Amino acid sequence: MKATFMNTKSTVSYDSKEGKRFLRKVIRENKAGAGWCARASARNMTEEYGSESWAVSFEREVPPKNVGDASVEVEVTTDFCIRVSPSQFGTKASFSDAKEVNVPRPTTAFFMYGDVAALALAIINGCDVNIEASHGSTHSSQHGIGTTSVRVSDRKNRCTYTIGNDTMYVNGSRVISGAAE
Repeated sequence: MKATFMNTKSTVSYDSKEGKRFLRKVIRENKAGAGWCARASARNMTEEYGSESWAVSFEREVPPKNVGDASVEVEVTTDFCIRVSPSQFGTKASFSDAKEVNVPRPTTAFFMYGDVAALALAIINGCDVNIEASHGSTHSSQHGIGTTSVRVSDRKNRCTYTIGNDTMYVNGSRVISGAAE
């Protein structure tokens, strides 16, 4: 028998009591293997001060309780945004003695497994989340290597860390897929 899907979509404010409760639920359920994933894309974009903001959605498929029942696709969109500065992308040289490297502007960010919990915790803690480009070092630029990464700036703990894998480009073509592409 073919399973059917029912869709459930809702929105939540990340800094409300309900939003923080939802994010803690995502962390707790992901530890138990519930399969939450998170996505942000240029489709859910607003622009301000020369940068883009991508709204973050959390998604999960809930299996049916009884045979023959429909699976439920749950999508919760938050008002938390990942920031992207388009001026970082394109063909640039990172140092005066480096060769120009092309790093295309990403259009989506996708997180699975432990990266979802790390993103949810970053949101709860009030961190800034940005998609950044690196046009390589003087040596790697000779080979046309550049990357994009999802960086979290934790002002409270004064640290910066990366969520997910970097996406690597050689001469503007993606060779390794990561969280932001």
